[in-house]
Amino acid sequence: DPRAQPSQPLRQERRVCVIVEREHRGIYSMAAKSADWEDAARRHYRRQGMDQDRDSPSEEIPPAAAAAFVVDAFELLAKDRVIPRSAFAPGVAVGRDYEGLPIMRLPSFEHLAALLKAAFPERFVDPTEGRPEIAGLYLFTLLEACVDRSAPDDDVAAVYSTAVVAFDELLTSLRAAETAVVVCRFVADLTTVGEETLDFGNIEVIPTPFKAELRRRTVRGAIKAAIPSATSVAWHDEDFMGHRGATVVARGNEVGNPFRIAGDVSARIDRFLLLVCLATAGTIRSRYEVSGGAERLGRLGASKRSFQGGGEDGLIVRTAVLDHPLIEGIDGLGELLDQARIVPDGVLITAFDMSLTMFVRSHAASNWTAQIVDLATALEAALLGSKSNDAGPTLQLRMRASALLWTPTDPASTIFEDVKHLYDLRSRLVHGSTLKVKDIRKVLGKISTVPVDAPFAVAAAFAVDRLGDIVRRSLLARIALAAGADPPWPIGSEVSVEQLLSDDQSRAAWRDHIRHILDAVGCGSVMEQAIPAGDSLTSPELGEFAGQ
Repeated sequence: DPRAQPSQPLRQERRVCVIVEREHRGIYSMAAKSADWEDAARRHYRRQGMDQDRDSPSEEIPPAAAAAFVVDAFELLAKDRVIPRSAFAPGVAVGRDYEGLPIMRLPSFEHLAALLKAAFPERFVDPTEGRPEIAGLYLFTLLEACVDRSAPDDDVAAVYSTAVVAFDELLTSLRAAETAVVVCRFVADLTTVGEETLDFGNIEVIPTPFKAELRRRTVRGAIKAAIPSATSVAWHDEDFMGHRGATVVARGNEVGNPFRIAGDVSARIDRFLLLVCLATAGTIRSRYEVSGGAERLGRLGASKRSFQGGGEDGLIVRTAVLDHPLIEGIDGLGELLDQARIVPDGVLITAFDMSLTMFVRSHAASNWTAQIVDLATALEAALLGSKSNDAGPTLQLRMRASALLWTPTDPASTIFEDVKHLYDLRSRLVHGSTLKVKDIRKVLGKISTVPVDAPFAVAAAFAVDRLGDIVRRSLLARIALAAGADPPWPIGSEVSVEQLLSDDQSRAAWRDHIRHILDAVGCGSVMEQAIPAGDSLTSPELGEFAGQ
């Protein structure tokens, strides 16, 4: 039994297995050669009541080669005090927690890498041919998976069996033609009815508890369950916030470059959140995203990125609450959006796509001045396109927005005046004027949705929210007017909008068309003014779905 006398050599007929005990919380520094590890493992299996004749994971590569590399690397990691790991941060990552070069210099590393290249020549091609795969990167993945799965008091046989099982998984991943990719994004101000996990086909939404002590555990647990290698990412406090949130999970399973697939899956989440924002007026904000393979050992390891402005709680809160009927409407809205986003030949980006880009960017900006500028640009691109008449863009925007967007609860005259004041605020910001608090407060006070006597920062946030809602409804109107068998205002077309809107019959026909198109996909209410938002500074009910 190697645990009985760990400091004494075990002499066998062909090879020698040397086990040196290190007083490092039970971590052993081990150097092993080939068959001796198999003998130690068989004894371990007999003690555990397991099959001692367990098949090797690969006929091409002996499992002892992988085990030898893992224990050699464990010796270096223990010497550098990388292991044992704490329960709070069980994973390790090369380049962050340990240096890769000493590991790569190990003879067992070089030997195993050479065996992988010989066994999978189609994967490890010449670096000049396409995107190369490097065998050594897989070995670092193997090592880090073994660190995850090893306990501080594991003996030689336990480490061997851990390495064998992990190496078996690695070989299975290398043989697979497809790459399963998962992207998990933590989003603020998004939840579901009853806080139940909902699966919408290619998107899964996992709500997080409002209590901070449960939120971190739920978010990180969901991500690690979907992406096993996420134990190695560096976690910060992006999931500590005063708002409700959810983890949005999307998956891809394709043949090809997994890095490109991960980008495509992330873009699918972007599109989903855009549609939710358009349908609900939610103040949704992406905080961070973890992407990686669905298997612990594979080509694509876990990586994490934070979003600009995602680490801050917004002053205005309007939580989007999802259920299946709403998602069905959002799917229909997505089909309309795809029909509208047609880019003619020779056009880099249409005014409509520019409007969408600025609308999305406004949700990521952390400064209200940047949000005003982005949303004003989005409003111009949505309602004016690339041309404006001699009357100037301000009057055109006021006329078009008030004619197309008015509702019984949001009269045309109110929209007309709000656009005027919001565009005035935008002009002061972009033309380099000296901004005095008194002057800006005066402009903010004229906007219909800004509360009286609100603190300056809150008043500015409500102004941003009002402009964002007008932009949202303008985008929905443009999507609807570009849809249908005979769309009255196709994207990129030259239409005399003012002439048509000046006629009562034509204006009514356009509004009826918008309502009919949106009703047909189950989104008849999305053109209504957004419900009042919650204020995180003065609303005591913020934690209880404020603003819904």
